[in-house]
Amino acid sequence: MHDYINIVNSVSIFLSGYSGDNLQISKEKEVLGWIQRKKELKIGDYVFIYNISEKIVESVFEIKSAREDHELIWLDEKSTGVAKYKNRWDVRLIQDNLNISISDIIMLKPFNGSTQNFNLIIRNPFPTLLNDKLSELRDLLLLKSGLNDIVKVENNSTFSKTIATNINYPNYFLIQVNEHGSRNLIENGFYEHHGWQKTPRDFSHGKVRQGDILLVYFARNSINHRMSLKKVYKVNEISEDSIRFGVQEIRNLYGIYLNEIKNAISEGKLRREPFEKISQQGFNIIQIEKEDYEQVLKLDEKLSFSKSNNSEFDIEISANEIHNPIHRKFENDNKIVELEQNEIESGYNEISKRLWIAKEKVIEIVVAIESGRHILLSGPVGTGKTELATLIPKVFWKKVGGYHAEVYTANADWGIQDVIGGIMPLIENDKITYGFHYGCALETISKNWEKGIGGGSRTKFNFHGDEFNGVWLVIDEFNRADIDKAFGHLFTALRTRWIKIPANNKNESYVDIKIPKDFRIICTLNTSDKHFLFKLSDALKSRFAFIEIDSPKKHNKGDEDKEIYYAMKNAAESIEIENTRLESLVFLDHDGKRIDEEKSNKAFYTAIYQAYHTFQFIRLFKKLGIAVLQLIYQHMLVGARITNDMDLVLGSSLTSTLIPQLENLSNMEMEFMEYVLENKMVQFFQKGYNTSYRQNYLPFLGKVIDHLEINQGNRLYSKFEKAQLDINSEEGKRRDWGDLQTASDAFYNKLQPISTSFRYAVSDLKQLSLI
Repeated sequence: MHDYINIVNSVSIFLSGYSGDNLQISKEKEVLGWIQRKKELKIGDYVFIYNISEKIVESVFEIKSAREDHELIWLDEKSTGVAKYKNRWDVRLIQDNLNISISDIIMLKPFNGSTQNFNLIIRNPFPTLLNDKLSELRDLLLLKSGLNDIVKVENNSTFSKTIATNINYPNYFLIQVNEHGSRNLIENGFYEHHGWQKTPRDFSHGKVRQGDILLVYFARNSINHRMSLKKVYKVNEISEDSIRFGVQEIRNLYGIYLNEIKNAISEGKLRREPFEKISQQGFNIIQIEKEDYEQVLKLDEKLSFSKSNNSEFDIEISANEIHNPIHRKFENDNKIVELEQNEIESGYNEISKRLWIAKEKVIEIVVAIESGRHILLSGPVGTGKTELATLIPKVFWKKVGGYHAEVYTANADWGIQDVIGGIMPLIENDKITYGFHYGCALETISKNWEKGIGGGSRTKFNFHGDEFNGVWLVIDEFNRADIDKAFGHLFTALRTRWIKIPANNKNESYVDIKIPKDFRIICTLNTSDKHFLFKLSDALKSRFAFIEIDSPKKHNKGDEDKEIYYAMKNAAESIEIENTRLESLVFLDHDGKRIDEEKSNKAFYTAIYQAYHTFQFIRLFKKLGIAVLQLIYQHMLVGARITNDMDLVLGSSLTSTLIPQLENLSNMEMEFMEYVLENKMVQFFQKGYNTSYRQNYLPFLGKVIDHLEINQGNRLYSKFEKAQLDINSEEGKRRDWGDLQTASDAFYNKLQPISTSFRYAVSDLKQLSLI
């Protein structure tokens, strides 16, 4: 575990560029040197080396000591003689071959190609109101080099004048979104407006730049947060036609609703122009002043304080809800039992019967749980996160009975009453009364105690005849909730291990409920909603261990067969197909974790692998877990009972399952799919090679090279990037494009015959996305 290094007034981060021999770097001797300019490097500083010609950050060094060598280096512009080495630093090479491209984050222009005129000094920390792009650059450098684990940045006003002269302050925009726009923002992480060039009132759309701030009002038809100013986004990328903005959520407001906005305008707290445009039909976007944005934040803070002081917890609950409130005792509370190696092996073997998941990932989860952490499992759709969350408490710790997992699914309407509890109306004897309703956390915690919230000793929990040592909470789709609003009180409780709920006993204001030492919360989060990750608070991050459950990695030759086996096995179990019917179609080799080709129906076996290759093809654009493949196979097993037409069975299975996963892909991604399904992959890249935006095709080419394992793929990628390919002569096409064509043909043959029905569905989806 690294100790944090406080870099305030002691450690700085420098970015220096070089071209040719301007900067001497000796990685073997670990010596770094340049002409020293205005600022002095200090021992402990970090230096990132930027290669001007390649446009990448390639290495990072730590300054260990300084020397006074006097070697001739290069001519000094201001002298007639030669400049001497003013300083040489002994350094430690932290990491090499970083290959961090930063051209999209900040423009680093080598003025006259000289390090002397280029040297950009970035001193940490950055003032919060200065250039966000520089902050992003710093964070990227720290993350990629691994230094973010040991460098702690604190607030300080010190900032290099070298940076201050090049600052671009962000602009601020107020936007309104309805159903389609809110879905794109909340679920897909982008904002777009196709008709802005034709709409004079929306010319502000074309003023948006990378790094600008979007203050969002969710209109009446939004999918969430209706009729409120609720979220703030930063623009990370902009399409060439300024139609689509890739955004990152940077602030989640408590929420200023339409009536509160109108009141603030009438009271002079918000400017009538532009805020009176909110909720007006046809309004999309308008530029606002920084002062407008700051005023909204102040108003939100005041309203949130007012609302929180008038919450539902001001209502008292009846005394009969509390068992012996003054003399409650919580006894026999023991920490979680430590597992032996054989217990971990046995638990993993049982889980592997249901899920294909790496053993080291399961161990990572178990270690985090034993160390006292709660768990957040993140990953693509269908990777088995929820099933894993319910299996682990039950399968491990069997020697004490295991733990029953109670699953709750979060949603956007969740508040404190859904997690902790609150006053709810009840009907008793045809009359409406009010009582305290347990939230999901209080409900599961109370089941671990003999008298519920009244305490007593720890008790076993019986579920459908099975007895467990206790109950844990599993929250599915965790990021669907408003994290701070719903879970804020819980974060404090997890640290103190006591939950407070109000009481009306005159001797106490609250009832304290103890959280058992072995109680855990396991949450799941889909990375298809990865923009939610940016709003998770530090309180959450300090209490939960974040563990990525990714799609299975293919390391060995049989891994493809193994994934197909698990998907088909789970599909058969899900629809409870009879063994005789199943074996007439496909024979599962449980020992070898594969499908036996010889004992399976030939046509169905072929269709199974065609479906898998199509599924893998879709993974180029969207990460999908094995559960999605399982759904395809469920459809195929049922379809094969109804008809012997395998083309029809395969096409309908793929279309009904995969097409909904493609709805949020870009037009370019959809176009690439069309070309591949028509065996025109090479033509797609040759078309892009001749355009001015050739670089946009590189991500696709890189994915194809990796997926198809193309011979000389790196060479093809490099020549494509540098415009060194030949697409005119036949000889050039064979030499430069031949390997790609061969791989494309082989891949297309694997996809047959779905290229007929599935291709039309992809084409139709693309047309719909353009409407």
